Parts: sequence; structure tokens; C-alpha cells
Amino acid sequence: MKIFCILISFICVNVFADIQEYIDIVEMTNSQIKIASDYKDDLKGNKLVHVITVILHANKHPLFFMNLMFTVPEQGITYHFDYLNESIPTQEFLQKQISDSIDIPADTTNSKEMITITKREKARRHFTGKALKNVVNQILDHSERHEIYQRNYKASRKEIVKLNELGKARRRLTGEAIKKVLTQKLAEKFSTDKMYVQRICTLIGMWISVKTSLLTSYIIESDACVIDYDVGRSVKYRPLKGKWCQVKLFYKDEKIEDLKVQLLKDHFLIEEQNRLNNLD
Repeated sequence: MKIFCILISFICVNVFADIQEYIDIVEMTNSQIKIASDYKDDLKGNKLVHVITVILHANKHPLFFMNLMFTVPEQGITYHFDYLNESIPTQEFLQKQISDSIDIPADTTNSKEMITITKREKARRHFTGKALKNVVNQILDHSERHEIYQRNYKASRKEIVKLNELGKARRRLTGEAIKKVLTQKLAEKFSTDKMYVQRICTLIGMWISVKTSLLTSYIIESDACVIDYDVGRSVKYRPLKGKWCQVKLFYKDEKIEDLKVQLLKDHFLIEEQNRLNNLD
């Protein structure tokens, strides 16, 4: 029984993910984003812009996951075992996209070594975790397994503060790149193609997430995007004469401002009961 308790303790501490592991991987991802943000080549330009564009064009990641990767990693769901083990791979995926895109220069050797060690550690956890989980499944009955795998986590104040700091740092690194990708997309030949509209909506949602530090979502109404960014708060964008504009929520063609102008000013307009307020 004593050996069994030690085994369970080992699994929980050394194999199963916890909030600190998520914090560590968000911090590591920030480091890689910084490298991508500073790195340019003549063929692909800024590598962070390139990575965002590649992920966007793959059409595999809803806005929720784009937000977790590029704008609000602190909003990752960390209070439950299953959700935490979905939040961590989102950051790992972004790390892989960056490392696949960049040959890390010699002057970032330490970062490269840290990334290599982290990958090794993740591989160790993956294989030992599967093996130990099989052992646990054989020893415990269903109710006992359920108790372990339904484990809940409560972040400490220190962990919450750290995640919020990392989120702010992420937005400082990605904000301009997101605007750049959106500006490039707006410069393309105008289209009402469903995929084109989805990509525009995703990028607008990401930009608004940067400005509000909130998760965003959208629905498409014909050729218009309605972006939700807070409880009871939404903004609407649609093309008017081939130009994307913010329009009144409840009046189809009543223009508020060109999206390109808003990107230059770096703010959108909040519509509340026919009153417009700037969000700086």
C-alpha cells in the first residue's frame, strides 16, 4: 500500500500536467515569439507575421485557439485536468510552428538549448505518463480512476498574477504582427468567398482581443462579422463598396468607420445605445 501511494504521488507530481507547467510553457512560447518577432528574411519577411499567416491559412484553428495562441494565453482553461491538458498542447503547437519556420541564430543558443530540454522533458512525460497511467488503470477501480482524472486545480494569486503578466507580454509581442496580417489581407483582391470572410473575421477578432485583453468570438451574417468580446458587447464589420468598415450593429449599411483607418489609429469604436466611445 505504501508503494502504491508513492506511485500515485509520483504520477500526479511528475507526469500529470499542472498549472505551473502551463505557466512555464506560456513563458517559453513568449520567448520563441520574441525570436520570431525580431527575425526577418528577404523571402518571407517578418517571421511572426509569416507564422500567423500560415496558421490562419491552414483553416484548422477556430478563433478561440487563435486567441489562446496569440493574444490571451492567460485565458487558457486551467482549473480542470482535462482542460489543462488541452491548453498546454495549444502553446506547444505554436512553439512547433515557430521552430519549424526559424533557424534560431547562434546568439540565441541558450534559448535553443532550453527548447531542446523542454522537448525532451515533454517526450519523457508522454511515454512515462502513458505507461504509469496504464498501471493505475489496472490497479484502481473505475470510481478511483475517475477521482484522479477529474482532478481540479485552483490557481494561487501568485500564479494568476504571473499568467496575467505573461498575457500582457504576449500582446506586446503580437499586436503589431496581427495588425500587419490583417492589413495585408485587406489589401488582397476583395472577395465574398466564405473562406476569405472567415479569415477577415478571425483577424478582426484577434485584433479586438489584443485591444481588450479578452477572448473574442464571432458569427457571420451574410458577408458581415459580428464580433463578441464581452458580455453584452459586440461590434459589427462588413464590406461597403469593397471596403471593410465597422457598421452599426442594428443598421445594415450605416457606416461608423473604415477598418483600415481604425488599424492606423489602433482602436475600434464601442457602440452602446447609440453612443460611441473610443477604446484606446
